[in-house]
Amino acid sequence: MNYTKIKVLSAVLTVVFIAGIEYIRHTLWLSRVSPKIDIILSLSILIMGALLFTQFVFSLITRLEREKEEKAAELSALYGNSKDGILMLDKNKQMIDMNSAVIGILGITREDLLQKYFSEIIGTDLSFDLLEREQEKEVYIQTKEGQKIVELVIYPLELKKSEKKYAVILRDLTDKKKLEEELHSQIQNVAILKERERIAREMHDGLAQLISSIHIKVQLLSKLNENAKDGAGCPILNDHIHELREIVEKSYQEVRQNIYSLKTSLNPEKGFIHHIKQYLEGFEKQNHFTIHFDTNLSEEYRFSDSMELQLLRIIQEALHNVRRHANATEVEVSINQIPADLIQIKIKDNGKGFSFSEVKKKKDHFGLSIMKERTEIIDGQFYIQSQEGRGTTVIIEVPKK
Repeated sequence: MNYTKIKVLSAVLTVVFIAGIEYIRHTLWLSRVSPKIDIILSLSILIMGALLFTQFVFSLITRLEREKEEKAAELSALYGNSKDGILMLDKNKQMIDMNSAVIGILGITREDLLQKYFSEIIGTDLSFDLLEREQEKEVYIQTKEGQKIVELVIYPLELKKSEKKYAVILRDLTDKKKLEEELHSQIQNVAILKERERIAREMHDGLAQLISSIHIKVQLLSKLNENAKDGAGCPILNDHIHELREIVEKSYQEVRQNIYSLKTSLNPEKGFIHHIKQYLEGFEKQNHFTIHFDTNLSEEYRFSDSMELQLLRIIQEALHNVRRHANATEVEVSINQIPADLIQIKIKDNGKGFSFSEVKKKKDHFGLSIMKERTEIIDGQFYIQSQEGRGTTVIIEVPKK
């Protein structure tokens, strides 16, 4: 029941009560008692009726006010405890009130927010009218904590006997979007790993077997040539066979190494350093140089999934370059935390080194470009130092995360 119903009920009851008194008065005692007694009886009934009626109305009003207070308390609790920000604007789109969630989302004090215009705080190029028409809109808001993704919902409030106001709901989607991106990245990584395993399997069953067959044929051809012409064979053919054998052996080693790299994956239950040590041990066994590993991080240290994958591929590419081009006998790999909250990865070999100008002339720097691009993807810095006869050092520095 509301106040309007109470007013109507009061008026109706008053009319019914007065009409009832007049009916009783004329029916029961008006012709039987003196005017003085008539007045006393009528006043007594009116006073008692008024008291009862007043008590009844007051009880209704008290109950109504109690219900109103309870609803106000519920709304206040909902308003104050809501995780979504609730912002009240006047007709000029100035802020007149907000809950604590707004302050948390925007990172601005209540005093700084009050009386400011909506566009000053939100900082969106979209017009308020457009936002109102679209109902829900995701916008990027720059705060002290950085850029946030916020969903805006605008509700016009048409209140009686007052100017038009607006309620704006702000929902912080930043963490949700990050989780979605991480989930998408994990799904993508799983798909990539499955594809790499498939390629590695096909290379092993196809290309590796084919190269192995060619190697057997080259050996057979070499023996046949040696047995020809009193065992001397053709010297020129011997030279070509020897070159062909070297090419086949290098190709076979290349395929084996690529298969090993493709099959190397990151188990999320193990730390990044654990995976790198495991990979380096396997790589060292398959190649003719010694790898020294050093780190000041624990084996359980983790980067984000996407960063770990990129760093693993960079280290793999750097070691492949050493194997292909450096003629090195030793390689030093280090992963250390350095000042300025950076993690530095260094791959240093004692190989023949190279001249940057010669590499650019030969356009033989695809591997270097790949490593640089991967480093930039994870907001890192890529450096390379090399000198002919003095080896090569690859350095990657990434933010500590």
